[in-house]
Amino acid sequence: DKLVDLCVNSPNALIICADFVASKQMQDIRMELRGKAVVLMGKNTMIRKGLDMGHALHPDAGLDILRSNIRGNIGFIFA
Repeated sequence: DKLVDLCVNSPNALIICADFVASKQMQDIRMELRGKAVVLMGKNTMIRKGLDMGHALHPDAGLDILRSNIRGNIGFIFA
């Protein structure tokens, strides 16, 4: 799972709130960060499910704490 791999192996991660952000603005952000960081957006249910599966594989990584903070329209930036 891409999310779990990035959570476990990336030194820096940023949780972003994407409420009231236009798709054109998100596209511009992705283009600016291309090659420097990975922007990951997705459905909250899929993100929660991926973090649950990742917590089973890596119980010491703190993915359960990350899962508890998922509310609203969020995304991740990994650098």
